[in-house]
Amino acid sequence: MALGIVNLALRGFQVIFAVIVLALSVDLIKKNPENKVPAIHGYAAFVGAVSLVAAFIGIAAHFISFLEGIISSLVDGFIILVNIAGGIVVAYTIRGIKCSTASSTREEFENARKLAFNSLIGCKHPQDVKKCPGAYSGSRVDVIGRCKENQADTAFLFLTAITCIGAVVITWLHVRNK
Repeated sequence: MALGIVNLALRGFQVIFAVIVLALSVDLIKKNPENKVPAIHGYAAFVGAVSLVAAFIGIAAHFISFLEGIISSLVDGFIILVNIAGGIVVAYTIRGIKCSTASSTREEFENARKLAFNSLIGCKHPQDVKKCPGAYSGSRVDVIGRCKENQADTAFLFLTAITCIGAVVITWLHVRNK
């Protein structure tokens, strides 16, 4: 009984994290400064939606016995893989960037350049100033906001994976104790 409650709590967290990933990814897509949206944002939105569906399957597995065990574990395994993959790709793409607004030292100026010309945050082609909103003028706050949203997206992709790992362990313990 206690394992079932823990599993439902983990599924609740999975729902929350999946909704956050989906919302952040859709917001990043909608606010993209270029016409072409980075594929990773679409992937992250897909992962958020699939993770949400998987959370509801996990909740249903608590009440429907044939879903419990191997089926829910396979679904969770898939969700773990896609969330970790998405988290790694986003983290790798924004590596070495600090989401701050200060630009007085050489290092901070270099960070501002990385912010502006990162494909997930600013623009892809530094030669084309018109396609780089946030790289120049007064819209730097948007670049900082996009940076923080990408960091949050990464964190919640990993948190969803960790939650699913916990759910797999709890499911395994629950099935083993039957």
